[in-house]
Amino acid sequence: MLAAHRAGLTEVIIPKRNEIDLDDVPELVRQEMTFHIAEDMTEVLAWALA
Repeated sequence: MLAAHRAGLTEVIIPKRNEIDLDDVPELVRQEMTFHIAEDMTEVLAWALA
């Protein structure tokens, strides 16, 4: 997520099982990015193709 932030990305899709890892992301990064929590591939495709 930090690399995505440094690269200028503002939205990231992460698996539900990694949602707990958001606690390790600095607050400033969390405020500047949107995190989509995906439970299955259908949700990933919906966000990616929107």
